[in-house]
Amino acid sequence: MICRNCGKNNSNTSNFCQNCGKKLNKSDNNIYFLIIGIFILAGIICVGLIITSSNNESGDISNIANAEPVSYEKGFPVSRAPELAETIFNTGDFETITFDSVTLNKYQCIYILSESITRINNGESGYVPIKEVGAPPAPQGRINSGTIAETNYLSMCTRTSNWIDNNGVMPNFIGIYSPRVNDIGPNTFLRILASILIQYKSTGQLPPSVSF
Repeated sequence: MICRNCGKNNSNTSNFCQNCGKKLNKSDNNIYFLIIGIFILAGIICVGLIITSSNNESGDISNIANAEPVSYEKGFPVSRAPELAETIFNTGDFETITFDSVTLNKYQCIYILSESITRINNGESGYVPIKEVGAPPAPQGRINSGTIAETNYLSMCTRTSNWIDNNGVMPNFIGIYSPRVNDIGPNTFLRILASILIQYKSTGQLPPSVSF
């Protein structure tokens, strides 16, 4: 028990200080231990927060280190297509965009995202080749907003990537139901693809429909 008068530490059973003879107030002792307990608890909480923060930072660094690389030689990993979609969404309108160490034009992005959505639907992964994709000679599209069902946007993705594989250029338009109808222009289609993959990243499933 600490003496308030001289500070000597006395036995808990003492009524008077063994050093100065002052009467001891036992409530002071309770306050002393309460203060010590508060400091100990605060220290434990601080250590816990530091450990948690360190683990989170280590996890973020590990995720970055484990990300599949992007390169012109190997291609673009399907697993990272949602990241590309977010970059496109945050960038807005562009002619070229840089992702990791590669620079892509908007038509290459359309090919990568279209092919990635098709592979995700088929349960496939791997890499999408980064190939040269030329601009459409006469881009057009009469629909700029609406909702497209999953069956239809999957068909649009397959038709678009097949067209690029066969012709080396972006088609002028993409039909929602028929390949010969100028429904969706390239810029709008890129926005649709990005929205699909952003939703996929959030839920782990391709959305049943996409609004644009």
